[in-house]
Amino acid sequence: MVRETDEEETVREGDSEEETVRETDREKETVREADSEDETVRETDSEQETVRETDEEETVRETDREKDTVRETDREKETVRETDRERETDREKETVRETDEEETVRETDSEEETVRETDSEEETGTESLRQREV
Repeated sequence: MVRETDEEETVREGDSEEETVRETDREKETVREADSEDETVRETDSEQETVRETDEEETVRETDREKDTVRETDREKETVRETDRERETDREKETVRETDEEETVRETDSEEETVRETDSEEETGTESLRQREV
């Protein structure tokens, strides 16, 4: 009987050791799962950071494009203003030319009138002389 008891004790100890090993294996598996979950979380965080950085870079590019568009629009507006100023200057020059031409025509007309009047006076004077001679 003692022998059976020793054997039973040995079996119980073996069973207990096996249970301890199983518990240790379960704990190790739990730790591996937790480590795997932690790694997954770190990978997800890294991916999210990459996405944020990519989004920020795209936002910067969009902002740069918008700034370029604003600068181009400003250049176009300035070109339009310059063209408008040039047209106004051209209109003013044309108005001055027209005014100068009109003044020249008036002066010419006045000179021609003066010549006609002088001619008329000379003719009148010449006729007066002829009548006196007669």
